[in-house]
Amino acid sequence: MFRIITLFVLFMSGSAFGADNYGLREHCQGFADKNFEMRTTEDTLCLTYFKAIEDSGREKCFALQYFEENGGWTEDQKRLIAKFAIGNSNNPNSLKELNASIQYYLNLMQKKPEQWGNAPVTAVRQSLQAIYPGCR
Repeated sequence: MFRIITLFVLFMSGSAFGADNYGLREHCQGFADKNFEMRTTEDTLCLTYFKAIEDSGREKCFALQYFEENGGWTEDQKRLIAKFAIGNSNNPNSLKELNASIQYYLNLMQKKPEQWGNAPVTAVRQSLQAIYPGCR
C-alpha cells in the first residue's frame, strides 16, 4: 500500500517542483532547516521522493541476492542491476538514513548548480548509495 501512495505522490510531485534538482533541492532544504520534521506538503514530497527511490534500489538488492544464491543472470546483467541497487539498512523503517541521504543530496547540489536543471533521480540515487553502500 505504501508503494501505491508513494507512486501517487511522486506522480503528483512532478508538477509540484518541476521535476528538477532545483525544485527538489528547495523543498528538501526547507525540510532540513526544520531538523527533518515534517510540517508541510513540501517536506512530505522531499521525504517521499527519497523513500520511493530507496525502495526501488532495495528491491534491486533483493533481486541481486536471489540470483547470487540461485544463479540465472550473467555478470553483465548483475553489474547493470548493481548500478541501481541501494543497500539494505539494518532498520528499513529508520528515517535516520533517509535524512542523512537528504543532507548528502543538499550538499551535493550546493556544489553542483550546473545540475539544478536535471531530473533529480540520479543525484538522489547517488546520495542514497553514499549512505547505504552496496547490498548487505
